[in-house]
Amino acid sequence: MIDTNQNSNTAQFLFQKSLELFPDLVFLISSDGIYVDYKGSNVTLHIPPEEFLGKKIEDIMPKNIAELQMSAIKKTIATQQTQSLEFILPSREKTFIYEYRMVYLNNNRIAAYVRDITERKLIEQNLKNSEEKFKAIYYDSPVGIELYDRKGKLVDLNKSCLEMFGVSSIDAVKDFDLFDDPNIPPDQLSKLRKGESVKYESVFDFDLVKSINLYETTKTGKFYVNVLITPLYLEEIKSISNYLVQVQDITDNKIIEQKLKDINEELENKFELTTLDLKQSEERFKLLYENAPLSYQSLDYKGNILEVNKTWLDFFGYSKDEVIGRWFGDFIAPDYLNVLDTKFPKFKEEGEIKGIEYEMIKKDGSHAIVAFNGKISYDENGYFKQTHCIFRDITEQRKAEQLLKESEEKYRLISEDSEDLIVIYNERLAVEYLNEKTHSRILGYPSAKFKDNIFRGTLIHEEDLPDTARAFQMGYREGKYTHQFRLKNSNGIYLWFEVRGKIFIDKDGKKKILCVSRDITEIKSKEKELKDSEEKFRMLFNNINDAIVIVDMEGKVIECNQTSYERLGYTKEEFLNMTPMDFDTPQYAEGVLDRIQGVLQEGASSYEVDHMRKDGKIVPVEINSIKINFQGKTAILSVARDITERKKAEKELKDSEAKYRSIIDNSGSNIFVYDKDGFYEFVNKQAAESFGRKPENFVQKSLFDLFSRDLVEEYLKINQKIIESGIGRQYERTFDIENEPRTFLINDQAVKDSEGKGIYIVSSSVDITERKLIEQRLKESEEKYRLLFNNFPIGIGLSTIEGQVIDYNEAMGELTGYTKEELNKLGIPAIYTDQNEPSKAVNLLREFGKLRDYEIKFKRKDNTEFYGSLSLDLIEIKGVEIIQSTLKDITEKKEAELELIRLNNLKSELLRRTSHELKTPLVSIKGFSDLLLEVHRDKLDDYVVSTIDEIKQGCLRLEALISDILKTSELESGAIELKKSREDLSFLIRLCVNEVRGFSDLRNQSIELEIHEKVELDFEKEQIHQVISNLLNNAIKYTPRNGKIQIKSQIQNENISISVKDNGIGLSLNDRNQLFKQFGKIERFGQGLDVIPDGSGLGLYISKKIIELHGGEIWVESEGMNRGSTFYFTLPLH
Repeated sequence: MIDTNQNSNTAQFLFQKSLELFPDLVFLISSDGIYVDYKGSNVTLHIPPEEFLGKKIEDIMPKNIAELQMSAIKKTIATQQTQSLEFILPSREKTFIYEYRMVYLNNNRIAAYVRDITERKLIEQNLKNSEEKFKAIYYDSPVGIELYDRKGKLVDLNKSCLEMFGVSSIDAVKDFDLFDDPNIPPDQLSKLRKGESVKYESVFDFDLVKSINLYETTKTGKFYVNVLITPLYLEEIKSISNYLVQVQDITDNKIIEQKLKDINEELENKFELTTLDLKQSEERFKLLYENAPLSYQSLDYKGNILEVNKTWLDFFGYSKDEVIGRWFGDFIAPDYLNVLDTKFPKFKEEGEIKGIEYEMIKKDGSHAIVAFNGKISYDENGYFKQTHCIFRDITEQRKAEQLLKESEEKYRLISEDSEDLIVIYNERLAVEYLNEKTHSRILGYPSAKFKDNIFRGTLIHEEDLPDTARAFQMGYREGKYTHQFRLKNSNGIYLWFEVRGKIFIDKDGKKKILCVSRDITEIKSKEKELKDSEEKFRMLFNNINDAIVIVDMEGKVIECNQTSYERLGYTKEEFLNMTPMDFDTPQYAEGVLDRIQGVLQEGASSYEVDHMRKDGKIVPVEINSIKINFQGKTAILSVARDITERKKAEKELKDSEAKYRSIIDNSGSNIFVYDKDGFYEFVNKQAAESFGRKPENFVQKSLFDLFSRDLVEEYLKINQKIIESGIGRQYERTFDIENEPRTFLINDQAVKDSEGKGIYIVSSSVDITERKLIEQRLKESEEKYRLLFNNFPIGIGLSTIEGQVIDYNEAMGELTGYTKEELNKLGIPAIYTDQNEPSKAVNLLREFGKLRDYEIKFKRKDNTEFYGSLSLDLIEIKGVEIIQSTLKDITEKKEAELELIRLNNLKSELLRRTSHELKTPLVSIKGFSDLLLEVHRDKLDDYVVSTIDEIKQGCLRLEALISDILKTSELESGAIELKKSREDLSFLIRLCVNEVRGFSDLRNQSIELEIHEKVELDFEKEQIHQVISNLLNNAIKYTPRNGKIQIKSQIQNENISISVKDNGIGLSLNDRNQLFKQFGKIERFGQGLDVIPDGSGLGLYISKKIIELHGGEIWVESEGMNRGSTFYFTLPLH
C-alpha cells in the first residue's frame, strides 16, 4: 500500500504556508460570530489580528459594522454561497477601506477573507473626480464637442452637439468617420491627416445630409459653424490618441453680419460636397495585396514571372527586381521540373489548378515544399492573358507524414522483438497479424501452424479450450478480457500463458481484438510450490493479526483464521457457513459477486470495505485478494486488515486538508507551490482557472509546460537566490491568458517542508488587471481633461465657492488680462462691472444646479469692458464643491444685435405708420365705391360698374396686405401676449377645412383628413385658426385643378404634429429657404401653371411667428419642382 499520510501531511503543511504568504488576512469565524483562528498578517487592521481570537465581532468592531458582518455571516450559512461587503474602518493614522468575503466552510463555520482596498477606492474616486470635471466641460458645454479615435471613428459627442445637428443619440451616427466628413475643406483635411490642428468656418446643409443619407437628423436648412479639430497626443504613446472636434454655431453672428450689410438682402447658403479620391481605394487595395498572408504570383504564357507580392518575396528571400521576367522553373528543384513540364500545359488548357506540389529553392539554398492553386485570366478576345496563383508552404506537413511512416516501422520492429506473443484477430477469429519471430522462438514451430490450429484443440490444452473460447467471446462483448491457458510447444510440453485481450477499431472502422500472451509457466510452478508449503505456514495463518479468509467461487467461506471470526464476534462454525454478503455492510454487500469475479479475471485485487460485527458495530478493513488453487479448486484468498485507527486519522487529516484547501480555493488569490526544479506540488482552483485550466491539469507538470524556456530559466535563477537568501520578492508581471493580457501582483517566498527537507517556492498572486485599467483610465482621463481644458476656445476656470481661483486656461487669461495670482489677490468680483453679479450668479447656480449663457458685462485688467456669456457648473472634487466656469466674449454679437434691434424697430415703426397712413384714404375709396354701387348702380353702364368692382377688389387686397403688415409689426415688437385656453385642435382643423371647402370644390380638389378624433391642448384659438387657414389656402391656390390635399396628425415626443400635403407645383431648395421670411412669396406668374398667385408674401412669416410663440416649430419638405409639398407644424401637448 502507498503511504498517503506523508503526502497528506506535506500537502497540509504547504496549505498552511500558502495561507501565511498570500496577501489577504483570513479569519475563521463561528456561526455565532466568534473569531476562532486566523491566517496571514499582510493586512493592517485597527488592532493586531491575534487580539481578535476568542472574541465576538461586536466586541471588536463598531456597532454598525458588526451588524453588517453578522448579517452576512447568517446569509452565508443559510445559502452556503459567498457574500461580499465593504466598510470603512478608521485607525489612528488614517482611514482604511476593507472588503470582506464570507465563504461557507462546514460545521456552520465560515472563512472571512479581509482585503485592504483603500488604494483601489482612492484611485476609483480620483477617476470619478477626473471624469466629473471632464463631464462638466464636455457634456454640458455650450460648445459642441466630438471625440474620435486615432483612426477617425466617432467615439462620443456631447449634448450640445446632439442638439446642434438634430441627432437623437450617438447610435444614429456611431459609424461616422471624421475623414469622410464632406464639411471639412480639402486643404484642412490634408493638414489634419499630417497630424496638424485645423480651424475653419463652414456652412452645414441638413438637406444635403439627408439627400446623401449621411445620418438621420430632425433639422432642415443650413447653419454656420466654426470648427476646431485638435489631434491629442498622450505622453507615453507619442502618437495621436484621439481627435478633439469643437463646433460652435455661429449662424446668429453670420445672419447679423449679413443683415447689417443689407437688411433686405436675404442670406444664401452654399455648400460644397467633397468626394473620396480613387487613389485612396487603390492604395488600400495595394496595401492588402502586398500584405496578404498567402504568397501570390502571376506568369505569362511561357511561364515567365510577371508579378509577385511581398509575401512571395519574403518567403523566397529575393527582391522584386531579381525575379520579375525570370522563368518560374529557375526556382523549382531539378527533381520537380518534370511536374512543371506536365502540369503547366494542362493548367493552360483547363484554366485552373488545385493542390499542385513543387519543391522550391529559396535564395539561401534551402528547400521548401509548396502547394499551388491558381486560375487563368483572359483578355477581351478570350485569349490567354496571365495566371493568378497562390501557394502555401506544406513542408512541415510532409515532414510529419514521413515521421508517421517511420513511427509505424519502429513499432513493427518493437513488436517483432517482444517477449510476449502478440496476435490480432478479426471478427471471424481469423489471425490477421502475429509477431512471427517471437512465436517461432517460444513455441518452436512456424507461425502458420499457430494460425491454422489455435482453436482446433491441437495446441490449447483440452481442459482449457472451453474456458479459453468463452473468455475470447466475453472479450468481444465487453471490450477486453484476461485469461490463463496452456499451449503445447514443438517438444510436446504445455506452457502456461496469461492472455490479455482488448477490442479496437481499425482505420477502416472494423472491430478487431489484440491479444498479448505472456509465458507464466514459471509463476504456475511457484504456485504449486506454494501449495506444497501450505501446511508449513498454517501456524502463521491462524495466529496473524489480520483476518485471513478463503472463499470458493460462489463466495462461501471455506477456510478462515482465528482473527477473522473473533473480530466480528462469531464462532468458527458460524463463520464457515457465511459469505462476505453476510458480514459486509449493505453498501458493500451488493458488490461482493462483482469483486469475486474481478479477482477471478484479474488474478488479484485490493479494495476497502466496511464489515459489520454480530453486535452491529462497523469495522473498516483493507482487503488484498488473490486467486489461488485451494485443495485442487479455484478459490480466493483475502487478507483483511482492521484500518479503524487509520480511517480515523485519515478523516481528521482529510477534514483539516479540506478546510485549508477550501480557504485557499476561495481566497481570491492565485496560489502556486512548486519545488526548486519547477515541478508543481499544488495549484489552487483560482490559479488554475486564471490560466484557463483545472488544478488536475498541473499534476506532474512543471513551469516549462506553462511558460517559455527563457522565462522559466529566469524564474529558477531568481528562485535560487530567494532560497539562498531567505528573502522573497514582490513584483508585477503581465501574461497573455486566452489571448487577453492580464496583470498580476506576485509574491514569491521559499519554505521548507514539515521535515525540514526539500525546498518549495510558494507563489501567491492577485489579478490587478482591473486596478491597472482604472489607473490607466485615470491617467488618460486627467490628461484628456487637461488637453481639453488647455485647447478649449473659450475661457474655463475652476474656483471655490468663496471665489478663490484654483485654475484657468489660456483663453480665460487672454479674455480677462489677469494672471491667477492677480485674481486671487483682487478677488473674482474684480472682473465684473456690477459687483452684485458674482453672488447673484452663484445663487442661481445653487438654485438650478447649473447656469447657462448668463449674459452680463465684464471688465478687463485694462478697465475695458466686454459682454460675456457665462456658464457655471457645480462639481465635487475630493468632497469639496468647486465651481467650473466657462466665459465667452460676445461683445461683437451683442453690439450687432443691438444695432439690428434698432434697425428692426425703425423698420417696424415705418411699416406701422405707413400702413396707418394708407388705411385712412383706403377706407374712403372703399366707402365711395360701395356708395356708387349701392346708390347709383342703375345710372352706370356695365363698363363703369365693372371698373368700380375692380377698384373695390383692389381695396380688399390692399386692406389684407395692410392687415398682414400690421400683424407682422405687432409680432416683431414682442408685445403680443397669448390668451391660451384648453381647446380641441382636431375640431379646429375640421372647422378650417369646412371654411375652404367651397374654394377647393371650385377647383375640383379633394381634401382628405387622417387626424385624431380629439386632441386637447392649450393654445389661442384665433391665432392657430389663422395658421391652419393660411396653410390650407396656400395648398389650394398652388395645387392645379383636380389635385389632392391630405391633412394628418401624429403624436411624437410630447408634441402634436400636423401636416398639410399637396401634389401641387412643389418647391426648389431656394424656394424652401425663402418661404418663411418677410415677403417671401414664390412667384409663378407667367409660367403657364394653373395656380392662383395672389398674396402678400407675409402669411407664412406670420404663421411661423405664431407657432414659435406657442413653443412649436414649422417647416416644409418638398422633393422639388412639380413634386408637391408638405407643410408641418408642431405644438406642445403640455
